[in-house]
Amino acid sequence: MRTPRPGRRVRHDPRIDGQPPTSRLLLACPDRPGLIAAVSGFLAAAGRNILDADQHSSREGRFFMRMAFDQAPEAEREPLYRRFEQEIAGPLGMDHRFAESSRRKRLAIMVSREDHCLSDLLWRWRSGELGGEVVAVVSNHPDHAAQVESLGLPYHHLPVAPGEREAAEERALELLAGVDLLVLARYMQVLSADFLRRLDAPAINIHHSFLPAFVGADPYARAHERGVKLIGATAHYVTEELDAGPIIDQDVTRVSHRDEIEDLMGIGRDVERLVLARAVKAHLDDRVLLDGDRTIVDYFGRAVSVLDRSSGRVVVQGEDEHLVHEAAYLFVLSRAGEHLDRIGLLRLHALGLAGAQGAVAVMLPSGGGKSTLALRALRAEGVRLLSEDAPLLDRRGRLHPFPLRIGVNATDAELLPEGQVR
Repeated sequence: MRTPRPGRRVRHDPRIDGQPPTSRLLLACPDRPGLIAAVSGFLAAAGRNILDADQHSSREGRFFMRMAFDQAPEAEREPLYRRFEQEIAGPLGMDHRFAESSRRKRLAIMVSREDHCLSDLLWRWRSGELGGEVVAVVSNHPDHAAQVESLGLPYHHLPVAPGEREAAEERALELLAGVDLLVLARYMQVLSADFLRRLDAPAINIHHSFLPAFVGADPYARAHERGVKLIGATAHYVTEELDAGPIIDQDVTRVSHRDEIEDLMGIGRDVERLVLARAVKAHLDDRVLLDGDRTIVDYFGRAVSVLDRSSGRVVVQGEDEHLVHEAAYLFVLSRAGEHLDRIGLLRLHALGLAGAQGAVAVMLPSGGGKSTLALRALRAEGVRLLSEDAPLLDRRGRLHPFPLRIGVNATDAELLPEGQVR
């Protein structure tokens, strides 16, 4: 570890935020009438003003809520919270916790050679946007020491030599003791299950959206060869199952045949740092609620998503219709990708058609006329659509349908065989 030079400390002072401190209540319980009234009535009787509230009732009869209210004087908080437990949470069977915005969570960052996510997080921390306090950076490479130390932060270079992972993780646990959150900002070492159990804090990871279709080295080169049209990133909590923890945030952006490998990598880096920053901020703002296998994410009051990993079901609701559709679509693709990978099916970015003589995949550049070709082909007898954009390829080279939708206007729809359009 290198020691930062004296006088160079640039820690963010939370007082410059200009926002009054708030208390946050997160709860989950069996759904029933009167829950919102019970909680809001209790806070009103205690003289607390509710500033923000988001809630969701699941199909399985569970109720979830995040509520922010003006902070009680410090001496009154614990008695207030004990009364809430006795009068509201206990009788109604609530799992709940309170958090204070004035208590800034401590986070550490682990990073390898790529620094785009690290640089973005440090910039947001320094400008006061992050909502937490970065206390250390740990890396298996020395590359970013100057950047980190210039901000007054300790930089721990911790190499991971072959066969020495256990010793490196032991040292890392010593360095990370007391943190509230660990952020893997493109840290390319796989953390052991023992490390995750002993960390005693949640960890958030970021990876490109090609998983599981392009696992391993050079995913952008292989994605470029296949002619992908969407690239993006997924931020999720880290679990013992690699890249399969509860999803916090995702995003995608369109690319075309004009984009070379270097372009895809640059676009991918932009999406990765934005998605990771949103996920970290959502956690630090107490907008993520874990309830067993469920992950509930409040998208800053615009929408709420509930992901149940045990059933594979996701529910997204909110007033922002575009955000709801986008979040739901991303969750569907993510869950479908995991299942397809397990059974050995690969999604092709192509038009898939089938007829009496077999099936064909047609790969064209963006705007190359796949939709027009599909509409013309479907007017022929015996031709059916496998997928307008992503047919499935098995290990024997056979094509299978994948139910993405193709939008057509009313005139074109009238020309298609019955059953092809609904």
